[in-house]
Amino acid sequence: MVIVRLDDGFTGGNRERTAAGNRMSLKDSLDEGEMPIRHKVYAIVSVFTFVGVWLLLDAISAFMLAMIAMFLTEVALDLIARLVLFFRRR
Repeated sequence: MVIVRLDDGFTGGNRERTAAGNRMSLKDSLDEGEMPIRHKVYAIVSVFTFVGVWLLLDAISAFMLAMIAMFLTEVALDLIARLVLFFRRR
């Protein structure tokens, strides 16, 4: 496939068109092996951002679960202590 790059005149960017004048789809441009470097950078940054946010939310949820577990443990120990004192008095 012959690719002709034309300046669109508005954005200053290049648009890829086939020799027949049709705009290339992303799939066609990927099949040709022409992925712009900025798209690779965007892909890498978005993956790292996604993983970073995922890990941050995971850490926050783990911290919250630990706090809830500590609170429930404290309540359970307090309840056990009260029951022991109650039955010792009798």
